[in-house]
Amino acid sequence: MRCAHKDHAFGVPKHIGAVHNVASVPVGQPEQAPMRHHNNALRDYRLAFALTLSEYRSATDTTVRELSETCEIPEQTMRSYEKGTHHPDLPRIVTLAPALNARPAALLLAVADRIHRANGLEPTSSILRAVLLHGGLSLDQVAAFDA
Repeated sequence: MRCAHKDHAFGVPKHIGAVHNVASVPVGQPEQAPMRHHNNALRDYRLAFALTLSEYRSATDTTVRELSETCEIPEQTMRSYEKGTHHPDLPRIVTLAPALNARPAALLLAVADRIHRANGLEPTSSILRAVLLHGGLSLDQVAAFDA
């Protein structure tokens, strides 16, 4: 059976590495546009968080197991954060940050900066923008929120 969203020559989902925007949503389906936009923004956020978490953890010379024990977060959950399949809620970020020698706001800003740079934008210093991105808003939605 063929899977419509996979490139079977490589086994990689076609959407990996693709740039997503509202214009890619079919015109006949306006009710799905906000949800698809939200899902793409969350996926991009999870990947940015995963890279940032991995960098911070490596800088502290800590293993995933050690970090999960220190923070009292199940190791499988921590691994899902580093794989980008899930991202922690704000209370978990408050728990994670000290173990990574960071402030929670600095961790959120590092993720937001990574997202901005990946989209060719100047990094942000606004913690509000960082929290809005964490909540699943796209860059376009955050800009509209600021307007």
